[in-house]
Amino acid sequence: MENVKPMQFRNDYNVEFRGPHLISTNSAVNSATSIARLYNDEKNDLTSSSTASGATTLVADNPSLFQVGDILIITLDDQTLHSCGAITEISLSQSTIKFTTALASIASIGARLGVQLGANISMLLYGSPVVKQYNWGFRGIIPYNHVGLRIGQIIRIEIDFTTSAGAKALSIIRTSIIGGS
Repeated sequence: MENVKPMQFRNDYNVEFRGPHLISTNSAVNSATSIARLYNDEKNDLTSSSTASGATTLVADNPSLFQVGDILIITLDDQTLHSCGAITEISLSQSTIKFTTALASIASIGARLGVQLGANISMLLYGSPVVKQYNWGFRGIIPYNHVGLRIGQIIRIEIDFTTSAGAKALSIIRTSIIGGS
């Protein structure tokens, strides 16, 4: 069983990605971006049939995990995350989920589905980037009242780091919410 560390949201919570190992020059960091996204880790599923580019309906293994209004995220075949927008309709008898934003490209059988909680969290550079030193990084704030957080919920925080040269890193934090204001 994976270790889940609890978080207590009585105030805003700092999340950071410190001194990424993949940089080779300081200039690669100066033009890099870092974004954090929160997901409801209790709502993960896979597609059970291929879904074409432009589609606004997909077939899921277990659509009962989702609710109308959830912000559906899918991993496309090119490994990019695509926000499908809000779920507008769920058919348990047909195992289908309808959503507002058409797919940008194809998603094959077994594509990962999830629910994003609230908006992306922009992360800002702190410290002075130096190769092989780790007293710098990217930091963002998750507000205590971030959309969709509730006590007892297990969430996944994914932090994306991308340099101007296209190098990427992903850091994942899995935690449970144990309190709040």
